Amino acid sequence: MKRHISVLMLLAAVFIISVTSFGCRREEIPDPPEVSPSVSQMSSEVPDVPEVSDIRQKAVALALEHGLKEEDLKGEYELFLAFSDILEDNELLGKWKEFVYRIFPVVAENAELLDEGYFFSGLADLSIEEAEMVEGHGGEYYDDSKSILINDTLRETEPDDYLITLFHELMHFVDYNLSGPEQMCYGLDGRIITEKEAEGLSEEENDRTWYIPDPAFITEGGAELYTGKYYSKTVASYFPIVEFLSGLDHIYGGKRTERMFFSSDSSYLFCSMLQKAGYSIEEIREAVASLSRYTNSYYEFPDADMPIEDILIDLYISEKGEDWEHDAVFCYILKCIVEMPYEGNSGSKYEKELRKIGFTSFEDYYRFEDEITKQTGKDLYFRVIPPNLIYIGGRPYLSARGTWKTDDMEEIHGVIALEIDLKDNVLKSFELIEPELLEDIAG
Repeated sequence: MKRHISVLMLLAAVFIISVTSFGCRREEIPDPPEVSPSVSQMSSEVPDVPEVSDIRQKAVALALEHGLKEEDLKGEYELFLAFSDILEDNELLGKWKEFVYRIFPVVAENAELLDEGYFFSGLADLSIEEAEMVEGHGGEYYDDSKSILINDTLRETEPDDYLITLFHELMHFVDYNLSGPEQMCYGLDGRIITEKEAEGLSEEENDRTWYIPDPAFITEGGAELYTGKYYSKTVASYFPIVEFLSGLDHIYGGKRTERMFFSSDSSYLFCSMLQKAGYSIEEIREAVASLSRYTNSYYEFPDADMPIEDILIDLYISEKGEDWEHDAVFCYILKCIVEMPYEGNSGSKYEKELRKIGFTSFEDYYRFEDEITKQTGKDLYFRVIPPNLIYIGGRPYLSARGTWKTDDMEEIHGVIALEIDLKDNVLKSFELIEPELLEDIAG
């Protein structure tokens, strides 16, 4: 049974919608056949074909009914109508059905990966319910039954966490169902091969094949990262791993990283990055195991535990060159991964360089925080420091849960998202986002 557990962070959370997309490979709607004047009396026999404009108008009107905008559909009008039909026929979702519409922008953004039959079959069977759970677990997703469970105490004890937890679990559903069954990868004679390639190996080749561990860091860290990108604009858990994935965003671009998460061959795509960076099969295994260990403590320590900052720097050098120390955004990402204050205890091979760029004391960090927050003109307090960096709409934001005061001195709990030019620490824009609650959206 595939099981995913999201660790509930007992801090106030907030939620907004942030959505994008790109095109799906779909058949063009054929134009109605031309009818010559001599047979115009037979035109009634020509089947009616909906005009593209009619499909668009219907989809947009329906999207507005469910809290989405036309830009959220990204031109996937037919796909949205099919999505809505399946969703409305699903009687297992109850009061959560309306919220499930929020995942469509994620589907539309990654429509070129979509296996419609597989995904819609899963959507038809998707269920959500509240259940008793051990303390500290916000929610769970079970792929074999397409079911999401939400901690039945969450609505009362941490109402601001409820919807972000639900969206995180929905990201697991999309991850596992968008493009077909999840595929593993293997190492053979110094190269990475796919699960499909492994199925055709001889017995002698099988004896030389290495299994690559499950990339749990992509599964859990990715669900949290894309919850932040598409919904909450912040990170609530798995902080270092989410920042590692933001590092991949910075190195390879958001589209490539997003494809890695939502495609069925996530493991193969990531391991191919490592192999290009010069990692051997054994080093790839150790790197994946180390990242999974950083994600969840119940994974065993690998034989050679690799600092995740080293893996990220190696990938940067492979793709962008060796001048990473002068890349302000990348250096901030590393500051979020390594300990604070940084004392060089991780065993990193880049310890000397990291000492130059890390926050070496809390005073060092708070000087930075004061410099950026005073530019907002607001009295801001971050609950997580340093605030994580995530790319939203192609732009890097420093984001964390926190508090601020209104003009009437009322204290508000929410998300603080700052768009900063990190080269000069200049504020470009900022958002203060108040929480969305289940009763705000329940249908």
